Amino acid sequence: MEVTLVIPVFNDWQALQTLVRRLDSGLRTSPYDLRLIVVNDGSLHDVDAASWQSAPFERLKSLEIIDLVCNLGHQRAIAIGLCEAVDKNSDVIVVMDADGEDDPADVPALIRSLSEDRSQMALAQRVTRSEDPLFVVSYFLYKKLFRALTGFALSFGNFCALSLPAAKRLVFMPSLWNSLPASCLRSKLPYRLVPTRRGRRYDGESKMNFIGLVVHGLHAITVFSDAVLVRLAILIAALAGVSTVAVLMIRFFTDWVPLGWASDMLGFIGLALLVVVFGLLSTSLLTLQAGSSMPQVPYLHGKGFILGRRKILG
Repeated sequence: MEVTLVIPVFNDWQALQTLVRRLDSGLRTSPYDLRLIVVNDGSLHDVDAASWQSAPFERLKSLEIIDLVCNLGHQRAIAIGLCEAVDKNSDVIVVMDADGEDDPADVPALIRSLSEDRSQMALAQRVTRSEDPLFVVSYFLYKKLFRALTGFALSFGNFCALSLPAAKRLVFMPSLWNSLPASCLRSKLPYRLVPTRRGRRYDGESKMNFIGLVVHGLHAITVFSDAVLVRLAILIAALAGVSTVAVLMIRFFTDWVPLGWASDMLGFIGLALLVVVFGLLSTSLLTLQAGSSMPQVPYLHGKGFILGRRKILG
């Protein structure tokens, strides 16, 4: 079986070399031929190509570096890498990070799960985490918010294995620019969650700060912007109705409110509802207008961001 791995990199070349060695050694007895597509997301320093020749590889058949014109961000780099992987026509495409937090020992389990049932996507679900308590609590709250706003449970990240038909479907979804995990949900393809553990970085420190994590989460939510707008409209209407009933009950069943209080409160609720409804309507129209125009499709437009390709191995 031929497996193509898509790995985005921003300056983590040392960690990438460790990952590649562990992938090759860990899958030495497997029936998989590995082909790596490394997406260089505008790194500030280059890889030492000669260092890859220091020891022979057994399962790794080729390693190609795709240089992007600038730093596009993690998700866009993954989208372009998937477009390149689709053209290779491999049996399975695996997406993982280069830093070591996606454990290469979990790759065989992801690949096997694709053949165990009719799922076209095997998505790594973290059952153990090693982040600080603030991140764990924030991520828990984010998952609850995502479920409330979109109606979908998001319990996985970018680490996944895709069948070739699934990858071909994803690369034609404009939402892939924003979020691979959310696009997997939006694709409506059958998937299977595979329990994994979060590894530790091989080298350096994480470049993702709290602000970056918030932006990353918002990008995933925008994939379901239509559903979010409808749910927000329903929520605001419900809050306005409950507030109106509460004001009327206080007005007619209590005698402590000052004269004119109920009228002022109802006027305030009506004005606030009008402003919010106008904002939601404007946002909905802009969203519908954007949907009617020709979107940026990763497979059709992603190649324009590629500066060059380099064959390191194979």
